[in-house]
Amino acid sequence: MRWLCTLCFFFLAAAVLPAQTDRVEQILKEMRSNSGSDYLEMLIQLADAYYGAGQWEKSAESASQAASAADAAGERDLQAQALHYEARALLRITRRQSFHMGRAAEKLRESFLLTTEADLRLADLALLRQIALDRGRQDDLAVIDRQMRALKETGLITLREGDDFLGRKIKARELALAAVRQNQELNQQLSEVQRERLQLESQQSQLMETLQNQSAEIESMTEEQAKTQLMLAQQKNVLDSLAFMAALDSLKLEKQEMLLGQQEMELRERNAQRNFFFALAAFGLLLAVGAYVRYRETRIYNQVLEEKNVLIQTEKKRSEDLLLNILPVAIAEELKAQGAAQARQYQMATVLFTDFKDFSSISSRLSPQDLVESLDYCFKEFDAIIGRYRLEKIKTIGDAYMCAGGLPHPDPGHPLRVVQAALEMQTFLSEWKEEQLERRGFFFEARLGIHSGPIVAGVVGSKKFAYDIWGDTVNIASRMESSCEPGKVNISDTTFQLVKDQFVCLPRGKVPAKNIGEISMYYVESRK
Repeated sequence: MRWLCTLCFFFLAAAVLPAQTDRVEQILKEMRSNSGSDYLEMLIQLADAYYGAGQWEKSAESASQAASAADAAGERDLQAQALHYEARALLRITRRQSFHMGRAAEKLRESFLLTTEADLRLADLALLRQIALDRGRQDDLAVIDRQMRALKETGLITLREGDDFLGRKIKARELALAAVRQNQELNQQLSEVQRERLQLESQQSQLMETLQNQSAEIESMTEEQAKTQLMLAQQKNVLDSLAFMAALDSLKLEKQEMLLGQQEMELRERNAQRNFFFALAAFGLLLAVGAYVRYRETRIYNQVLEEKNVLIQTEKKRSEDLLLNILPVAIAEELKAQGAAQARQYQMATVLFTDFKDFSSISSRLSPQDLVESLDYCFKEFDAIIGRYRLEKIKTIGDAYMCAGGLPHPDPGHPLRVVQAALEMQTFLSEWKEEQLERRGFFFEARLGIHSGPIVAGVVGSKKFAYDIWGDTVNIASRMESSCEPGKVNISDTTFQLVKDQFVCLPRGKVPAKNIGEISMYYVESRK
């Protein structure tokens, strides 16, 4: 019965969604020829059509544009309807659901305050009630229920003053604007009073100056004769003092001439001494400048030499790190010491191969940047996993990834670590699947194959060194991977015998392998 209902839902969606899409296109065509209130109504209809087509974000965006345009045109009822449609679409968006739920509640309260239509108010309260239920706010739920009953009984209702958050914000804003306007008027009046005070002070100073001038004229008129006699006596005394001063000046001039002669001789002697000291100081300054320049050059040379040494050490470390990133530590040390690395044979090693399902089909649909970015992210995670299990990465070829355990140092516990690493790789891909589907519309499924046996390992080439492995073990591990189902870990009988006590394995029987024949294979289910 359940699958029948699901099938009916898909048939219904398949029938309704194309119709809604056609409605969207029809409304967009009609909007080009409309304006004014007709354009606002078409914009609201477009939001409703997007909602019916399941395009919630476009529905919310169209309703928000309609609300802004209606607000500018003064169409309160259309604005309230647009806000209701925007809130309805926001509640259907699953991404950042809590944030969109809060925005929807604000839009519904604003719509409730704007509209006078009882049906729209009742619809606003119904959505607010659903939000209160989802948030578990029982107090808000009780208030909304009372408001809905009152609206159904009388058709008239307003939000309580305690619930009118938007009204309180508007009142506070109006009070603040009124206070600002009153403050501006007071400042203007104060400026006018200050200008009047300055004018009065200027007039007062002018009057005081006039009075002083008049008083001086009056006093000069009453004492004019006494001043005349006094001035005559003063002039006579001045003439007598001038004659006496002339005699003294002649004596002073003779004395000054004698002093000037002596000062000239002393000045010549001081100039000679000063020139000698200046020459001595210049010579010392030249010596000091030469010593400073020499010290400066030596310091700069030592600093440059030190910087070059640091740069050389940095580049040397970078080269060593790069070499260690390409080759195992033991092989890299041998290559640095001897200039070459000998090939080594290992009697027991475990090789892991991975490959992605339908990689060619996926790569044909992606841009080069998205393809390389996804592969890089995936292989970096693989590198981190094998690093935790002390395995050695061999190489990547396209979408294939190969690593091995038990080298360059033999280790009896390496098969267990290789199998555990393979399980973690599949777990990572499974968890990454949802993110890939949401961001890029695809996901990687990998086949993993593992085989244990003897191999030969060594460094090949003289440029771009490559550490590689050879042998039938590598070929059989590759066949294990190609015979595996996506999302599974396929191991050979040899590896199974080494890990059967630690892992739960599902036998597959003998499976044909290309150019090898039938091989016993097992799927690793989990760790015991």
